[in-house]
Amino acid sequence: QQPQQQPKQLPPPQQQQQQQQLLPPRPQQQQRQPQLQSPLGIGSHLPQGQAQKGKGKDGKGGAGGAAAAGVCFACGRRREEHEGGRFCGAPSGGASRGPPTCFRCGRAREEHPDGRYCGAGGSGEGGAGAGEEGAGNALSRFNREIVQCPNAVSILELYSERRGQFDFVNAVTALHRVAKSGEGRGLRSDALLRNLVEDVREAVGDEGLRKKPRHIANASWALARLALLDMTFLSFVCAEVLLAVAAFEPHSISSTAWAMATAAIEHGPLLAVLASMSISRIGEFDTRGLSNVVWAFATLRVTDRPLLAALAAQATLDVALFDEQALSTTLWSFAKLGYHDVALVDGFAKQALGRISSLHPQGLSNVVWSLAKLQVRHAELFRAAASQCLARLPELQVQHTTNTVWAFVKVQYVDEGFMKAIANHSMSFIDRCAPQNLGNLIWSFAKIALQEGPLMAAISVAAVAKMSACGHQEIGNIAWACATLALRDEPLFAAVAAESIATAGQFNVQGVANTMWAFAKLSITNDGFVEAMSAQALPKISTWDPQALSNIVWSDATLSIVNEPLLTAVSVQATRTISQFATQNLSNTIWAYATLKVVDFSGASPADDMYDGGVPEQAPLTQEEVAGFPVEEVVEALSTQGFRCTEIERSGTAHAAASDDAHALAADHFGTGPLVEGSGVLVVADGRYLACTRRIGERGLSEGIDLRMRDVVAGSEEPLDVSGFAGLMEKHRCFRVARA
Repeated sequence: QQPQQQPKQLPPPQQQQQQQQLLPPRPQQQQRQPQLQSPLGIGSHLPQGQAQKGKGKDGKGGAGGAAAAGVCFACGRRREEHEGGRFCGAPSGGASRGPPTCFRCGRAREEHPDGRYCGAGGSGEGGAGAGEEGAGNALSRFNREIVQCPNAVSILELYSERRGQFDFVNAVTALHRVAKSGEGRGLRSDALLRNLVEDVREAVGDEGLRKKPRHIANASWALARLALLDMTFLSFVCAEVLLAVAAFEPHSISSTAWAMATAAIEHGPLLAVLASMSISRIGEFDTRGLSNVVWAFATLRVTDRPLLAALAAQATLDVALFDEQALSTTLWSFAKLGYHDVALVDGFAKQALGRISSLHPQGLSNVVWSLAKLQVRHAELFRAAASQCLARLPELQVQHTTNTVWAFVKVQYVDEGFMKAIANHSMSFIDRCAPQNLGNLIWSFAKIALQEGPLMAAISVAAVAKMSACGHQEIGNIAWACATLALRDEPLFAAVAAESIATAGQFNVQGVANTMWAFAKLSITNDGFVEAMSAQALPKISTWDPQALSNIVWSDATLSIVNEPLLTAVSVQATRTISQFATQNLSNTIWAYATLKVVDFSGASPADDMYDGGVPEQAPLTQEEVAGFPVEEVVEALSTQGFRCTEIERSGTAHAAASDDAHALAADHFGTGPLVEGSGVLVVADGRYLACTRRIGERGLSEGIDLRMRDVVAGSEEPLDVSGFAGLMEKHRCFRVARA
């Protein structure tokens, strides 16, 4: 059983579930009670008379609101009623810039007519709605002041001093700059930042305030960067999106999706709306936007097939425009969701091959991991990637190395020299490996039976030290790998047993089966471990697959353990799923019962049928049942029947479109000499197994090659010309089959 590798370090963005129904139209809400607290100078929560004072004739609003009236957002009193002329929350002492003054004339607000600073509009000219674009507008100048601040602290100080004058756009600009500065996360407990965040949150939730989509998206992005985004804020965003769907341009869509994924918050209705908007405007996205959207859905593990189809089609058209980071991130995202679009994967693989030397180690690792996850063995690309890895070995960090070696082993592209170089390089960081890295690294070497002594010893020591941090999957992988490589490390297995007993309730089917198998394989007995694993297995036995059932009874038999309740439960489940057993699983299971001298405890009828003249006839496998078998298991089954299967590299078939080349390709794989029964090419095409064979024409070999194609499951057979055969070779995994 292969471990399910998932890289924990997600590729950086460019800067499961069914699609949820769109929210129904929001019912009309009751009018909010007016309050005397306005977080921003927009008058959104002031009594109606004061709120209207700052509005212009176009309704967009001026600098107005609490600021225009000269009242404190917290207590409602005027500035002159406050000590030191400072509104509540304004900094004092050394951190203060002094009482707020006009940026043009330097006078205080109360010294201006109507309490408005120079340039603040009261008639609608240059109000809050136009503050961003008006060249002479005070609010626009506030934005410039924010941008010119040297660091996050100075931005927060400026915001605190001008809080009564700032509008929503200024507040978002300040929050965005703080998040972008890199200092923001360290200031999350700062009172000034908390005030700014709360002001933005309240403004976004205010239905009466007009907001542009890009400002909402920028606020979401900033809160995600600061790790302050939450479900409540996203609900506000969702409401705003539904009110102005047509106004959300691709950049705002991708930024909002990115923010949600970065915060690891799955807001189903908002995701559904973003997906719908993305599909309708897919042609307007640039490559960064496409990459960010698919990365967001992949990070949240949300599979929206209509969206993925649209993204894949557009990304395939624009593939040459993707930069290296977007290229690897996009490919990783589709692989993460298990979405294999042939045109997209082929196009991105070709681009990656052409730019292989420009890929960052993270990108290189993501590309090969993605292809392996999608079971695409692009020999030329893997060969180039191996050369790049060897040339840039010192640059490969822990995650890059373990993901890369896992990918090479997964697609069975193994070069011993490359693996030995990886083993030597891994020694430099083994003590920094997370448990998942340790498990995947040792699994990769065990899978190809390559035992690198120093590396294995180092992994063992590191695993013992970090055993308490290991999950059930890491424990199972480490134990399985050691047993496969015949590494009987008693201190390691003592730690495995202790941690398994302590966390038995967390083990899944594969973890229990693999760990039990490892102990049995190395003949290591531990009664407490066996009892804990058996107790964990018994209640869930009805969910176990044939591989797990076979492993656990084989383990009991090897260790001479007779657990009648467990054996009875396995017998019932095995009888129920007998048609799904691979040859090796079936023989191991029967051997185990025979070794323990156990007769079917359940009293099921198959045993009586055997004594009466043979095993009951099994119904033929259906197409769906066959499609459920991994290709590797089918190949293994063929090998037990005396057939040798060798996978054919697809890179050598691209020339086959021409007639002469197609004939040469067919002759190369089928030959023109005497026929050997049972030989040919097995094509795996979308769950179907197509057996392509040759027969000699009536007029002899010199007249051409006569091919036949038979659907192994359906039993249908039809002629196949050499061009059709070449087409199958280009599109699907193929194996050369011959009698061993």
